[in-house]
Amino acid sequence: MRRIAVLTTVLMSLIVAVVWMSNTMQPVPTPIVLAAPGEALTHTLYLPLIAKPAPTTPYVVTTIQLPAGSQPHGIALDLLGGRAFVGNHAANTLSVIDTNRQVLSATILLTGADGPNGVAYSAELDRVYVANRNTNNLSIVDPTIGTWLKNVGVGQLPDGVAVMDGLIYVANFGSDSISVINAQTTEVTATLSDLFHKPALTTVNEAERLVYVSVYEGGYALTLRAGQTVPTQAKSTGTLPYGLAYDQITRRLYTANRGAAHTVYLTDEGVNWYGGEINVGQEPFVVGVNARTGHIFVVCGEVVKVYDRRDNVLIATLPVGAGATEGIAVDAERGLVYVTSSDTDQVTVIQDIPVLDLAFVSYVTHPSGLSHSNLFITDDTGQHVLQLTQASAEVDLNWQPAFRPDGKALAFTSSREADHEWDVFTMDVLGHNQINMTNDGGTDNQQPAWSPDGSRIAWRRDWNIWVMNADGTNKTQLTSDLTARSPLWSPDGKWICFIAFPPGVMNYVNVYLVPANGGTPINVTNTPANDLQASWSPDSREIVFETDRYNIISNTHVITYNWELYKVNISTTVQTRLTNDPAQDHAAAWSPDGSQIAFISDRGNAEYDSSLYLMKPDGSQQRRVTPALHLSWPLAWSPDSQRVAAATTWILNGDMYLIEIGSNQVTSLASGALQGVFPTWRPDTWK
Repeated sequence: MRRIAVLTTVLMSLIVAVVWMSNTMQPVPTPIVLAAPGEALTHTLYLPLIAKPAPTTPYVVTTIQLPAGSQPHGIALDLLGGRAFVGNHAANTLSVIDTNRQVLSATILLTGADGPNGVAYSAELDRVYVANRNTNNLSIVDPTIGTWLKNVGVGQLPDGVAVMDGLIYVANFGSDSISVINAQTTEVTATLSDLFHKPALTTVNEAERLVYVSVYEGGYALTLRAGQTVPTQAKSTGTLPYGLAYDQITRRLYTANRGAAHTVYLTDEGVNWYGGEINVGQEPFVVGVNARTGHIFVVCGEVVKVYDRRDNVLIATLPVGAGATEGIAVDAERGLVYVTSSDTDQVTVIQDIPVLDLAFVSYVTHPSGLSHSNLFITDDTGQHVLQLTQASAEVDLNWQPAFRPDGKALAFTSSREADHEWDVFTMDVLGHNQINMTNDGGTDNQQPAWSPDGSRIAWRRDWNIWVMNADGTNKTQLTSDLTARSPLWSPDGKWICFIAFPPGVMNYVNVYLVPANGGTPINVTNTPANDLQASWSPDSREIVFETDRYNIISNTHVITYNWELYKVNISTTVQTRLTNDPAQDHAAAWSPDGSQIAFISDRGNAEYDSSLYLMKPDGSQQRRVTPALHLSWPLAWSPDSQRVAAATTWILNGDMYLIEIGSNQVTSLASGALQGVFPTWRPDTWK
């Protein structure tokens, strides 16, 4: 009975929200005024609503030709300096490529070196390190003055090389060892050897300061930190692991398994490291990942196969020069991928495509009339989808996704526990490590919001605002006796705004502020009306909100609804009216660049319908962007302020749309199981 009661409460809350939106969008016969006083009406030409487009795929930009007979192998990037460094296995040289012009800019002779293979670059020291397989040494190069400096002896057949925290790691394929070199003194400080069985190539985990080394005949990857192995973190990688790539966002290690396996192995952080395999259909050699777009680049000799990390589906097969077996490097910020081909003496430059993630909620209604919901993540074409949660019963609900500012984790609300009360959970972006953060108190924990630095979470507990550390510790109550909800952190991290009933009042709510570190709440709108749907300006100085203070009321009954948009200056509490129209204006959302405010309105639409509008922060230049789509709250701006994601109501199965602000193009993301609501963008991060 308790389970049914909880579900009934949830469903009623959702229905009340939808009915409230519907009731506040009554048609009006008066003329439509879109412009601010004294301004001309801006007319908009709408593009037709289109189905999900076929995704644009990565493509080859150019090929950089190196001197004949060079046989390029390893490659490393200087991202800030706009340079790529290529070790030439047969020429015993280091090629320097200008990655701004994509041309060969210099060739440096590696004295006393034979068979350059793996290459690494240290931005801190501005040094390039090249492992020389045939002379069992490591060349150190100053790339700025274009000079070879010295060689350092290492083990036999050195293959891969990596730099982390002032140490150089060289994987010695022929002597089953790893040489550790002090980057400042260039002295070998340790030789690690523990039956490694042909350590091969390397990759780094920058966030945790780790180096991974594939062990070719061991079927695993070593984990190294501070010059030592971390035995408890050796990772299974399949058979004959060679090339490695680490995704800083998903914390997933990708390993190319050479030989007949024809697979790329997926290894996840945590207790259950196995994440699956991608069958690439031919022998893979090296692999790279663009953590920004979620695309995996698998180098297979004469082609590069590109997969999407959300569903591991092949999205492109790109031809490259023959002999592409040793080198790949990814510039995530610019979306450029560099692949070396030893047989054709080429470096192929691939342009990746901009792709962003959205999380959303999808509901499933059972024949019994009960529903459950789960969280999903999709790319912004709607083509590649990953389910993050798994409801275990008909009444389990997972919703209210909120990305951590670094894009590596989400907070969300779930009723999955045995008592089916609401709790705040966190998980990573693959859906792993789901942790209940609030099962130590309260019966109604909802609406999580991250602090801008990702160190804390604000949330609503039993109609009060609380904060806690990101790990669930140090829970602190910020409000009491206000019946508060909808916390939202200011971009500068100093304030949390929320809406609440003023003390002793139960028939309207206002917008409040409370210092993020605790203090007395401040009513910043302070009017006998409902002020809702707050959104911060990026400079943390103002809050835009919607209000029903212009409703026409008779005998406590609303005769005419008139929701308008206002903003309030948090320092002066001066309020400014932004819209003035007899229609219903709702769900204002400030763009990340601060230049525009999006909102939905039923101006000129049929009953209970709404369109997307834009205006300047001062209320000027109001324009309609979409036809009538029955949009609902909340609106979600993309991180680059170029698109708005929106959905129809949950009752209408939640069709999701992406709206291009420049072209007014509307793209439907909904088809079949992809129906959803509450679209939420992942921050555009990749480090």
